Amino acid sequence: MKNFKEYLSESAVAKKHTFRVKVAGDFTSEQESKLKTMMEKYKVDSFSKLKTTPVQALPLDFPQVRNCEVNIYEVTVDYPTTQQELTEYLALGLGVSKQHLVVRR
Repeated sequence: MKNFKEYLSESAVAKKHTFRVKVAGDFTSEQESKLKTMMEKYKVDSFSKLKTTPVQALPLDFPQVRNCEVNIYEVTVDYPTTQQELTEYLALGLGVSKQHLVVRR
C-alpha cells in the first residue's frame, strides 16, 4: 500500500494536454503567429502545423462553411483547459467566427 507522499508525488507529475485547432477559410501567417502567442497563456509544450487541406465543398467539422480549405494545428500544453474555453478565447483573440474555428481533444 502506498503512503501519502507517494500519492502526492504521482499527482504532481506534469500532465500534457493535446488539442487540435482547426480553422476554416483564409488564415494568414500573422494570424498563425498570433495563435501561437495566444497559446503561450497555457504554457505550450509543442506547437505544429499538421496540414492545410485542399478546398472542399463541405469541410469536415464545419457544416455551415462551404468551399474553403482548413488549416490544422496540433498544440500540446501543460496547463489544463477545456475545448470550449479555448474555442471562445481563440475566436475572440484571432477575430475569427466560431463557425470557422474548432478545437478537438
